Amino acid sequence: MSASVAHTVTAFDAEQAMTHAHRLLARAEWADTPADRFAGALAASDFVAAVVVRVRTASNPARGVWGALLAAAPEFGEWAGFFVACHRRIDPGPANVTARQADDLLRDAHRFCEEAARWISRHRAARSRGNT
Repeated sequence: MSASVAHTVTAFDAEQAMTHAHRLLARAEWADTPADRFAGALAASDFVAAVVVRVRTASNPARGVWGALLAAAPEFGEWAGFFVACHRRIDPGPANVTARQADDLLRDAHRFCEEAARWISRHRAARSRGNT
């Protein structure tokens, strides 16, 4: 993305992005196979991490969203480690993901999304008070 196209995420943009993340999670829930549910939950979580990074730094992570999240918002460090491990679990291919693993990841992805939404709200409030 060129500098002329990039812009700072406004509160409205972040809210729209989080609404999109919820849609991604809903699609993942309705996926046909456990592998697709698992991959969809990971993709939604990656998106949420990128939103948090963008809100904190006003830039998109070029690659390595979980490392960028850890650098931008260390309070999400446990989530970063968790989702990196989930990506490693399916690196050879998601074919051996069980329904239980997919459902557990979807639950955790929802939890991460909710925590990120609260974080964005607090960050926005602090910024409006001039505390960032």
